[in-house]
Amino acid sequence: MAAFLSMSALAGCVGKKNTDQASNTPKATVAPKEKTKLQFFTWSTGAQTDIQASIDDYNKTNKDNIEIETLFRSGDWQTPLRTMLAAAQGPDIMHGTPNRTESILNGWIEPWDSYMSKEFKERVKGTEVIVVVNGKPQTFDFTFAMKSKRMLYNKDLFKEAGLDPNKPPKSLADFREYAKKITEKGAGKYYGTAFPIAKNNTYLMVDAFLNMEGLYNNWDYKTGTYKYSVLAPYFEFYKQMMADKSVFPGAESMDNDAVRSQFAAGKVGMLMSGLSWDVKAVNDQFKATIDWAASPIPTLDGKEPKSPYAVRPSSAYNLYSGSKNKPAAMKVVEFFMSDKYLGMYYEKAIDMVTINSAVVNAKAPTDKMLAQWPMFAPTVAKDLTIPVGIGPSSGTLDGDNDVQTFEKILLTNVDIKKSLADLDKRYMDAMTKQIPIDLEKAKSNKMVIDTIGKIPVDPSFDYLKPDFTKVKYISFDEWKAMSK
Repeated sequence: MAAFLSMSALAGCVGKKNTDQASNTPKATVAPKEKTKLQFFTWSTGAQTDIQASIDDYNKTNKDNIEIETLFRSGDWQTPLRTMLAAAQGPDIMHGTPNRTESILNGWIEPWDSYMSKEFKERVKGTEVIVVVNGKPQTFDFTFAMKSKRMLYNKDLFKEAGLDPNKPPKSLADFREYAKKITEKGAGKYYGTAFPIAKNNTYLMVDAFLNMEGLYNNWDYKTGTYKYSVLAPYFEFYKQMMADKSVFPGAESMDNDAVRSQFAAGKVGMLMSGLSWDVKAVNDQFKATIDWAASPIPTLDGKEPKSPYAVRPSSAYNLYSGSKNKPAAMKVVEFFMSDKYLGMYYEKAIDMVTINSAVVNAKAPTDKMLAQWPMFAPTVAKDLTIPVGIGPSSGTLDGDNDVQTFEKILLTNVDIKKSLADLDKRYMDAMTKQIPIDLEKAKSNKMVIDTIGKIPVDPSFDYLKPDFTKVKYISFDEWKAMSK
């Protein structure tokens, strides 16, 4: 319409000098620059609303003209993602892959190193998941979040049993005595503790203890061996508590949900199996009405643990090798690893995060449902927040696996030390049998991945300050020579 009116006006002024021609000439309009669109695949459907809100805000405000399309998948997310990758239709950025080694060998993902700025490298230092490919260390993803471990305890039951709610137990002996007092006071209405034994949940009872003894991935990087045998005194402690009758009845049929439900209902005084995800579970899912708190998991002797707890890391943000917008994908990952985005993870209690400044700059959750969340915040002294190294090859195990062995120890009268020693031997046997199989398969690979068919070891491994970048992957023959 504007162009039509302008032409009409000019037609009515024939022969007249047009002194304001410039002002009447339509101004050329610049078409908005087309946005760079990227796909982000994630299985975090439980936090979909909060994640999508942050991504929507980024899409509106980022100065790089980038638009993220989020693909949320729940349940068996690996199958659809593997199908997309195999069909050369992968998303630009992935929240994890079906299998990292498989994805590298198939050329589905590529490292970020070529796209990382100096500033970003410094920011994420210590969070990188590095795989040595063809002799070159390469960054394939980042450890951005974690599940931290704590003991949960009911402050109300502490008071009823005459215990100071501000002084939770520091040693296993203290824990046992506290449990006895709570159970005695409960007189059948509530108990000192509860064990999640059913549905393979016993790992929740021991993984912190494995870490305290210097084991990560159930593996001793210093000696290059499985060492489940370090758990003997901890299982003896658990068996003593069962003999004391301080454990909520029916442990053999209780999984972690059942245990947390009883804790939320005020029928259990303490849980050794706490993780940061329990804050929402206890308060929201199980509708707790109790006054409860979280504290460091008690140690064998009440002193500092032999090594930090290895928090359960969540690594993510793999780059699809077929992406046509890799520099833009790097910009998105810079946002995902920013204080703003990670701070949202912390504030919404989605996960603990690995970059301390994000926690420091985040607001403490105001929701009463999240009151205990800050109690799980990782500390340098108690929590290992760097990525845990890649473990050894795992082969076909003869007999019961670790969790099944733990269940037998707790529920039957097997010899604890012999059972754990046998478990060590069977895992070592499975590994040594798998190594030649992996090496044979690797002959057809187009690239060499250091971890395949090798044994991770570092004779100078410091349990108190573990540095997995120093771990070497050695051949079976080298390992045998070292073991002598």
